[in-house]
This record gives sequence, C-alpha cells and structure tokens, in this order.
Amino acid sequence: MDFSFKNDFAILPVKMRLIDDLKTGVKQIQRDLAHLKTSPIPFGYYYITNVVLMLPWILASYLALDLSNKLTMGFSNVPGPKQHWYMIGKKCKMLGFNMPLGKTVPLGWGVISHGDILKVTVTTDRASVKDLD
Repeated sequence: MDFSFKNDFAILPVKMRLIDDLKTGVKQIQRDLAHLKTSPIPFGYYYITNVVLMLPWILASYLALDLSNKLTMGFSNVPGPKQHWYMIGKKCKMLGFNMPLGKTVPLGWGVISHGDILKVTVTTDRASVKDLD
C-alpha cells in the first residue's frame, strides 16, 4: 500500500450565506471564509473534536446532538488521488464520497476529486424532504 488514510479532521461550524447569483456569490463566500485561513478557530475545533471523541460514548453522543441541533447541513470535500486508480488493469472512472449525516442534520453534500474528475454527492434524510419529484 503506497498511501495512508490520515483521518485528521475537525467539525467546523460556519455560517454560510445563501446566494442567488453564482458569479458574485462565490466571491462573497470566499471573502466570508478568508479569515479562517489565518484564524486559530479551525485548530481549536480540531482539538475539541479529538477530546470529544475520547469521552465516554453517552457524553460524546449528547455533545454531538447539541451541535447537530444547531446545523442546517453538512459539507465535506475530500482531495482524492491525483492520479487515476487502476483496478485489474482498468482505469477507475467512478469514485464516490458520501457526507455522513449525524443526529438531526437533514442534509449533507460532499465533493471528491480524483485524477481529472470531480464528483458531487448530495444526501438527505427522506423524512426531511416533502416531495422527491
């Protein structure tokens, strides 16, 4: 195996604005999130996540429920392999990633890239969607 999964992550709650126009909206969101690049907040959440995961299950579950009650949706991006994987001599064209939903979070979406392909997944709890058509 020439790779390893280093599952270093943190749950980072952020307020995201809803936008009507993709062209101007992306720039607004970039400005909103730019401060996270130099902020200690992501590191704080990283260490808080690790501490919570070391707690007894009942306490960690209560804290996760408290956080998820404050969230509208989850988002995660996964930088996949830069080169395509080959399985039994064939180039892998499909690679999926599912944003795990937790507790009361009704919607999750994830983005994964591999090689020159980008995949987006959307997951929701059927009970939170009124009409599937």
